[in-house]
Amino acid sequence: MLVLSSVSWAQKGSNELLSKAVSLYRNKNYQEALPHFNDFIATDPKNEEGYYNRGLTYAALLNFNAAISDYTKAITLKPVKAEAYLSRAIAQAELKHYKEALIDCDKAVTLKPSAEAYNNRGYILSLQSKYGEAMKDYDKAIELNPAYSRAYINKAMIVNTKGDHKEAVKILSDLIKREPLATEAYYNRAEVYIKIGLKQKALTDYTQCILLDSTDTDALLQRSKILDEIGDDKGAIKDCSNALKWKSSAELYYYRARPYYDIPDYPAVIKDCSAAIQLKKDYFEAYVLRANAYDLLSDYELAIKDYRKAIEINPAYIEAYEQSAVAHSLRGDYIGALSDLSRAIMMKPDDTRLLKKRAAMNFTAGNFKGALTDITHCIKLEPDSAFNYYYRAHIKDTLKDNAGACKDALEALKRGSRPSYYYIKSRSCTIVFQEPYFKGVDYQVLAIEKENAGDFAGAVDFYTKAIQVLPDSFNLYYLRGKAKKKQIKYEEAVADYDTALQLNSRFVAALVSRGLMKTLLNDVNGAIQDYTTAIKIDSTYSLAYYNRGVLMVNRNDMKEAITDFSKAIELNPAYVKALIARADAYIQLGVKQKACEDYNAAEKLGNGVAMSKRMLNCN
Repeated sequence: MLVLSSVSWAQKGSNELLSKAVSLYRNKNYQEALPHFNDFIATDPKNEEGYYNRGLTYAALLNFNAAISDYTKAITLKPVKAEAYLSRAIAQAELKHYKEALIDCDKAVTLKPSAEAYNNRGYILSLQSKYGEAMKDYDKAIELNPAYSRAYINKAMIVNTKGDHKEAVKILSDLIKREPLATEAYYNRAEVYIKIGLKQKALTDYTQCILLDSTDTDALLQRSKILDEIGDDKGAIKDCSNALKWKSSAELYYYRARPYYDIPDYPAVIKDCSAAIQLKKDYFEAYVLRANAYDLLSDYELAIKDYRKAIEINPAYIEAYEQSAVAHSLRGDYIGALSDLSRAIMMKPDDTRLLKKRAAMNFTAGNFKGALTDITHCIKLEPDSAFNYYYRAHIKDTLKDNAGACKDALEALKRGSRPSYYYIKSRSCTIVFQEPYFKGVDYQVLAIEKENAGDFAGAVDFYTKAIQVLPDSFNLYYLRGKAKKKQIKYEEAVADYDTALQLNSRFVAALVSRGLMKTLLNDVNGAIQDYTTAIKIDSTYSLAYYNRGVLMVNRNDMKEAITDFSKAIELNPAYVKALIARADAYIQLGVKQKACEDYNAAEKLGNGVAMSKRMLNCN
C-alpha cells in the first residue's frame, strides 16, 4: 500500500478548461484529463498551476519523467511553490533518483515545513535504509500534526523492517484507537501480523479494511490469499471476484485461479490464468499454473507450451523444468523429459532429488547406463542411503551384472534395507557371497524383528551372532550400539560406536549417536567434538546441529545455540524441535518477538507444546 502522501489535489481555477481537467483528475479519469490540461496550458502558458496539475496527472499515469518535466516548469514559473518541489521529489524517488529527491524535499521543508513534507522526506530516507534520519522526520511530522496518520504508519513500517514487530503493532494499534476509521492502519498492521505468522489476526484486520471500504481491492486480495491458505476456497474466490468489479489486474485473476485449482475447476483456472497473462505478459507463475491445469486435463501439448514459456521468462525456475518433464513423459516423450531434467540438474548438479528423478526417467526410457550413472552420483552424495544402493542393485540386475547387484544389495542391507535381504536370498548371490554372509544376514533380520518387538536383549544377542559371522560390518556394530542404548547400557553402546567408527571413520550416524551417549555420560566436550566432526563430514546433517545446539544451551551460550538451531532449521524448515529450542533460547536472551515467531511456526506444524509456550510467552 502506498505510504507517501499525495501532495495536493489540482486546484480549481476560474478558467473552465482547468475546472474540467481538475474534475476528471479527481474522478481518476487521468487519460481524459490530459487534453484539457494541455488546452489550459496553451491558453495560459505562464500559469504554474497548469503545469503542476498536469504533472500530478502524469504521475498518476506512472509517467514520472513527464511529471518531473512539468513540476520543473511549475517551479521555474513560481520558485516558492513548495508543493511542486515535494511532488517532484516523489517522482524522483519512484525513479530511484534519491539524491535529487532529497534535495527537493529539503527545499520543500525550507519553504513550507509541514507534516507532509517531513513525512515524505522521511520515506525517501527510509528507501535508502537511513532509518535513524527517517524516524526523526516522522517524529517531526507527528509533532507538527499529531493527527497525521501516515507518519505513524511509516514509522511503524521502519520498526517492523528492523525486526521489532511487537513495537510496530503497538504503534499501529495506538493509531487505530485514536482513529478507528484509518483503513491504512488496519492494512499495515495486517502486514505485520503476516510477517510474524499471525494469520488469523491479519485476516481480522483485512476484514475491517473491507468493512470500512468495500472497494479496497488491496485488502480483498490479501484476505483472499489467507483464505486460500486456510482452505476456504470459496471465500478466496469471492474476494477476488469482488475486487475484480473495481479493478482489473493480473494478480487478482491469478490469485482467483489458485483456489479454483484446489476445488478443482481446471477450465476456470485456465480462463483466469489466461486473463492474468493478457494483462501481464511475463507472469510466469500464471503460465505454470495454467500448464498444471492443462496437465490434469491431459492436454500435454498445451501444458508443455506453457512450461516452455515460463522457462523462457524465468530460466532459473527449476520447478517448471520438472513439471515440463512430467508432461513430456506422460506423452511418452522421454527424450524431452530427460532434456528438461538435465537442464534443471545443470543448475543444481548435486540435487539428489533431481538426480533420482532423472535416474527413474532413464530407467523407464530403457537407458539403464544413464540411470546407473545418476544413482552412482547419488551414492557419492548420500553414502548412508539404503535406497540408493538398493536402487542401483535393481539397475545392475537389469544390466545382468549379478555380482554387482548382490554387492549393492548387501550394502543396502547394512544400512537397514529389509527388501535387500529378500533380494539377496532370492537371487543367486552365492556366486558373490559365501554361506557365512547369508547366515550373518539371517541373524541381522532376526535382531531387527526382536528390536521391533521391544526385546532389546534378544536383539543384542542376534546382532552379536551376526558380528561373529561378519566382523567387518560397521553397520552391525552401529545397530547393536543402538539396541544397547535402548537397554540404557550407554558405555557399552559407546564401545560399539567406537568399533563402527574404526571400521568407517566417516560414518556420520555413528558419530552423532556416540555424541548423544557421551552427553548422557556427562562427557559434554567429547559429545561436542563428535557433533563437530559429523558436521565437517556432512554439513547437511541437521540432527548434529540440533544436538550441538542443545549442549550450547546447557553451557548458557545462547548465541552459539541459536546459530546451530538456525542451521538445523535452514536444512529442515519443518524441524519442530529446533524451532522450539531456538524460541526458548531467544526467550533467554530477551528477544521475545523472534521467539514468538518460532513458537508460532512450530504450532502451525501441529505441535501442542509450541502452542502452550506461545500462549505463555507471547500474549
